[in-house]
Amino acid sequence: MTVIQPKRVEADGYKFDSQSEYTYYVTLKLKQAAKVIRDLEVHPKVKLTKHISWKLDFKFFDVEKDCIVYVDIKGRRKLPPDIPLKVKLWREFATEMLILVLHKGRGSYEEIRTVIPDGT
Repeated sequence: MTVIQPKRVEADGYKFDSQSEYTYYVTLKLKQAAKVIRDLEVHPKVKLTKHISWKLDFKFFDVEKDCIVYVDIKGRRKLPPDIPLKVKLWREFATEMLILVLHKGRGSYEEIRTVIPDGT
């Protein structure tokens, strides 16, 4: 079985893991220019427990929802095996919203899961 590795992209001083992650970044930059979001960060790292951290793809403040949002882009239907545990820990320990986004191809994205922490 051949495993296809995503093509990495470098832009604006960042190294994106895939073309789909970069394309989503461009979309977020446009939203920031339109003042729909603000304070865009690329590759924020969140410590979930003493020994488990999660490097996500994006963090920003959503002006309409009036909250901080973290986003992780996935390029395949099947989520990596560590995602269910990280989502459970996120729900228990995080304080901000998390959105898992699936790249469906040709610039199309689908929010496949929104995680709201238990304490909010």
